[in-house]
Amino acid sequence: MSLALRLSSAIDLSAYAAEYQARGMVQVQGLFTPESAEALSTLLTKHTPWRQTFLDEGKPVSFTEAGIAQVGQAAYRAKMIKVLENGRKAYGYNFFHYPMSQAQHQGWDPGHSIHGVTAFLNGPDFLDLGRAVTGVGAINKVEAMASLYAPGSFLTRHVDHGDGARRAAYVIGLSKEWQPDWGGLLLFYDGKGDVAGGYAPRFNVVTIFDTKHEHAVTQVANFAGASRYSIAGWFRDDRSERVFG
Repeated sequence: MSLALRLSSAIDLSAYAAEYQARGMVQVQGLFTPESAEALSTLLTKHTPWRQTFLDEGKPVSFTEAGIAQVGQAAYRAKMIKVLENGRKAYGYNFFHYPMSQAQHQGWDPGHSIHGVTAFLNGPDFLDLGRAVTGVGAINKVEAMASLYAPGSFLTRHVDHGDGARRAAYVIGLSKEWQPDWGGLLLFYDGKGDVAGGYAPRFNVVTIFDTKHEHAVTQVANFAGASRYSIAGWFRDDRSERVFG
């Protein structure tokens, strides 16, 4: 499918920047034009080659359906039991993803429309938005990953330390008519483990937050009426080309 993405021209970035400076987090409404938001939604819900990702013996792994079949159902079930055991200890994650930046750099799926989204996010419009909201003029790159949280998916509490070049995290919400009871909430925690803030999944918004904030995505309920779709990653100030892997 062909994508021609455009950000909305009606966003008051000065107001969002003031909120970000005060709280270290902000949600920008109406990020894309309606046509662009719908195109992105269609891309994620119908045309993205998802992979399941979780921690296996402390290391991140990424499984296609063929990879799961190769491992075998018994071994796969054992891995899932371990994933849930780790989740009880506030450690790990389990959801579906497409690592957009890694895929672009390593030549996965040549010609796929999702590579155009990666290029757009690294273009002047989205980079300028990140600089304006965060106040970090050195931002020069975006790292991106598409995600699908189906019922049972989760991401436990963590801080996005990364490799030192991350200046702010972002989550582009592409979930329509989401009910908060379905889970999948992006929550932020204080030093006592209490909820300091958070957002329910929404459509055509971008949440930007300081990487120092401890945060999580709560488990999507088994009765949820849909899956949670988003594109997430970091605004970076890389001084040299980095190969994602």
